[in-house]
Amino acid sequence: MSARANLLRVGSLLSLLLLAPLCSASRYQPDPQWLQNIKSAESFLPYRLGVIEFKEGNSDAWLEYMGDLRAALRASNYFQTAQAPRLKLQIERGYVAGDVDEDGCKTTAGSLALTYRFYDGAREVSRFSITTQAPVDGDSNDYDAAMAGNLKLLLVELRKSQGDAGFNAQASSLESAIQQELSGGSNFGCTVGVALANGFVATVEGTMDVVSGAGEFAGAALEVAASPEFQNTLNAEMANYQAQQAQQAQFLNNLQAQADAQAEAQRQQQEAEQQAVRQAQAAQQQVGREALAKQLADGIAYRNMQMSQTTDPARLQQLKRDNAAAMQAAQQMGIYSQVDSMATQGTQAGYDQARAQRTADEQAEKQRLAAERAAREQQQREQDAAQRAEQQRLAAEKAAQERAERQRQLQQEAEERRLAAEQAEQQKKQAWTNWLAVYKRGIRLGAMQCDGRDKPYRLIGDRPSNPMPKEINHYSSCISVQYEARCPGTPRGSGLRSTQYNFTGMGLGCLSAESLMPQRLACKDDQVIVETLDVTGCSG
Repeated sequence: MSARANLLRVGSLLSLLLLAPLCSASRYQPDPQWLQNIKSAESFLPYRLGVIEFKEGNSDAWLEYMGDLRAALRASNYFQTAQAPRLKLQIERGYVAGDVDEDGCKTTAGSLALTYRFYDGAREVSRFSITTQAPVDGDSNDYDAAMAGNLKLLLVELRKSQGDAGFNAQASSLESAIQQELSGGSNFGCTVGVALANGFVATVEGTMDVVSGAGEFAGAALEVAASPEFQNTLNAEMANYQAQQAQQAQFLNNLQAQADAQAEAQRQQQEAEQQAVRQAQAAQQQVGREALAKQLADGIAYRNMQMSQTTDPARLQQLKRDNAAAMQAAQQMGIYSQVDSMATQGTQAGYDQARAQRTADEQAEKQRLAAERAAREQQQREQDAAQRAEQQRLAAEKAAQERAERQRQLQQEAEERRLAAEQAEQQKKQAWTNWLAVYKRGIRLGAMQCDGRDKPYRLIGDRPSNPMPKEINHYSSCISVQYEARCPGTPRGSGLRSTQYNFTGMGLGCLSAESLMPQRLACKDDQVIVETLDVTGCSG
């Protein structure tokens, strides 16, 4: 078994030697051209890049990966470089290995899942979970390629978050290219190594002992390389590899065609934009020339008007020199005829306007004088009317004051009568209240059995003498007594309550007894406690 294991390792080494011209190794850093395609013209994340951590430790491979990731993020110009809080990046890993066949060769790709968590202090502000394929690489999976692809996809996702419609349109092509790169791979080396081992064992077993020594072992391997089984396997794997290379070349050609089409569209768009800029500049220059011509013509027309209005020789000479300088400037700029025509039109328009203004001023002066005369007459009429109105106002004001004085006196007398009546009414109410209070304090009440043992007691009591005051002697002397009757031991407020209407208070016997109480009490009549609660008039 140890000889077979050694043969497997030798076969793998031979397959690596055969594949060396076909493969190229790289780590995690994207190439400069790819980085240029996803680079942002301006930083769009409101943070500076801070610490990058790998949650499962810091092996050499992951230290290299984090260094390449930091370099790629800086080269992409996503983060701020100053005056911004730092954003910490933490990486978590998960992976699945591909399947293997009975000979230990990889038959399916593995996968690598990286979760990138961005922290502002302790607060998680963003998270990306990206899974990439780890291609088959002989008897293992190429996780270096998966890590490099994962880094590229992270850069694409971050750039897509900028919201740039132009980049988002090409992001799918970039992502497809990355996935296509990771879809390759082959177990070619593993298959060749197994074929070498099997062929060698088939040749050696039964005929010779296990070969020992480096020279003899290499000779046996060269002998197996010529076996039909090895040649068939090698040819199949080479054909499979060439087909994959052709497929990748076609995909790259398609991407190049798309890039060429986008470049042509961008070139045409740039030419259209440049043409539009040139047209806008020409239009702006024309507008500027027309504005300058109008400015020069307006100045000349203004000075022509000034010359028609002044008699100062020095002033006239200065105005003429200024006009000549303006025309000379127009000549140098190639707008002489335009300025001359516009100045002539402006001067004539100024003369017409001045003439019209003089006519309007004369008419306005006539209208002003007529208006002043009419205003004086109107003012006189208004003064006369105002004088008459003032006399009428004073007379009306005097009459109103007299009426107001009479009204005030009447109101004062009415108020005095009201106050007197109110005071008298208050005195009556107070006298009535005091009169009832005398009864409340002086009435004595009791209970007596007057109608049989099974009947309620009757209310008895006497009404003390209480003459009615003279201010209310016209009131009715009928009173109602509210009372509470209870047996000994019954708390006050828990007894029997009732009202005796038209209480006479003629004495404490049955002959002068009042009405029956509402119900019979449990104690004897001479034990009943009856208290006066309130005394009111019979009318309420």
